[in-house]
Amino acid sequence: MIKSMCQSCGKILNRENKGTLDNGDFSENYCSSCFQNGEFRETLTLEEMQNKVMLSLAKHPIPKKVKQYIISNLENLERWTQREEVDE
Repeated sequence: MIKSMCQSCGKILNRENKGTLDNGDFSENYCSSCFQNGEFRETLTLEEMQNKVMLSLAKHPIPKKVKQYIISNLENLERWTQREEVDE
């Protein structure tokens, strides 16, 4: 079974950490740390999100190569690929 992940920060989504849409339903794409009431909680650039995730990952005993992989793949998530399309 493939687990879904937040399309902003890459966190694995579960029932307890899903963000909410503007109608109160749970988001299938974003976690509650990133998305509430149909809006992103913070206006961030990709680089700012990468730094934020890096700081969060530093608290966990995860191999450095895995952390680097996670950080480098944030740019492929929906929030960041949509932003590039809008900017073009």
